[in-house]
Amino acid sequence: MRIPRSLFGRALALQGGTLLLVAITLPLLLTLVLHRTAEELVAASLRREASELTQQFTRTGINPHMSQPHGRGYALFDTATGATIVAGGLAVHRAFELRPPPQGIFTHSGSYDIFARHLVLHGRPTDLFVEQDKHDPVVIVDDVVRSVSWRFAALVGLIMLASLGASRLVLGRMLDSTRRAAQQASAIGPTEIGVRIDSNGLPSELQSLVDRVNDAFDRLALALAAQRDFARHVAHELKTPLAILSLRARQVADPDLRGSLSDMIARADRVVEQLAELARLDCTVPDFHEVDLAEVVRTVMEQRAILAIEAGQSIAFDVRSDALMKGHAGLLATVAENLIGNAIHHNPPGTRISVTVGPGPRLEVTDDGNGPGTAVGDRFAQRSDGGGLGLVIVQRICTLHGGKVSVTAMSPYGTRALACFAAN
Repeated sequence: MRIPRSLFGRALALQGGTLLLVAITLPLLLTLVLHRTAEELVAASLRREASELTQQFTRTGINPHMSQPHGRGYALFDTATGATIVAGGLAVHRAFELRPPPQGIFTHSGSYDIFARHLVLHGRPTDLFVEQDKHDPVVIVDDVVRSVSWRFAALVGLIMLASLGASRLVLGRMLDSTRRAAQQASAIGPTEIGVRIDSNGLPSELQSLVDRVNDAFDRLALALAAQRDFARHVAHELKTPLAILSLRARQVADPDLRGSLSDMIARADRVVEQLAELARLDCTVPDFHEVDLAEVVRTVMEQRAILAIEAGQSIAFDVRSDALMKGHAGLLATVAENLIGNAIHHNPPGTRISVTVGPGPRLEVTDDGNGPGTAVGDRFAQRSDGGGLGLVIVQRICTLHGGKVSVTAMSPYGTRALACFAAN
């Protein structure tokens, strides 16, 4: 039997097994007690009747016409010969192997309950047998036992079902707080690092664990805040030195050296800008509105198409369907700028670039440049302006919009970058 993994399932399984055991054993025990009680009652009744018969025999002598209740019988046997002296009610046959003592003995024979005792009447040794037929309608003790047993078994079954239902309800309500805690934990992220799990209402066994988890989140929040502050401060501090280097590079007389220095400074400046942008994404929650992704990409294309033409490349733009979505237009433009800019700046002349929006809120940028044989992840990292930070920024923006970005190699040449976003 497979043990449930959940605490709720284990509790129900344990209680169900316990109730099943109780449902089986309790009726058996009750039946046993009832049978013993019934035997005691019958034995007491037969003993009492034997005492009354003994008094009558002693006081008035042996009367062959003594009446006997329906369902019962008596017989007085001669101890020495076994002959019947007198009998009444049911036909009673003496068991010769039975030698009852003077105080009497209670026993069973077939469907009969028997009480027998030894008497000396007027100097004559006799044995008195008083019997009761269990099957007689008047004798209802066993019927009562059976009826009570069945009713009790049905009652136990109903109690078991009611207990399971009540347990499920109670445990379900108890675990509602656990589910709420799980929802609160799932809400914690880079932009919601201040959210904590509420331990109120949780089972006492889980409160200590939740408190330790909240302490861990506190330490993580401090570490993330320090990291963001560091990245922001570094980006800010590098701005001025880079601006000074850019001015100094323009004063270099050698045009080749001047161009090389300007390119390297521009690349470093782009790294700093993306580092600052990444720090902003980590510590802000953008305000989303309904945005047409196609219009956002079209605006970026108008700015980037000239760069592709100057680089000797061809670039095409296609909108396959409406691309309305909830999002931040500025951040979506950053995604388009990174993906399209990478395709333009890091491919040779003659490369064909295709930019497609749709179906739905998705942006696909493909190119046929750069020969095969290079790992896709390395190629994209190398081609992202900012030493790979472009892909990190694109991934972060896609995550904020409930989507993801993927980069795959095309056969035989080229790369396909696909950014998907959540629909409205």
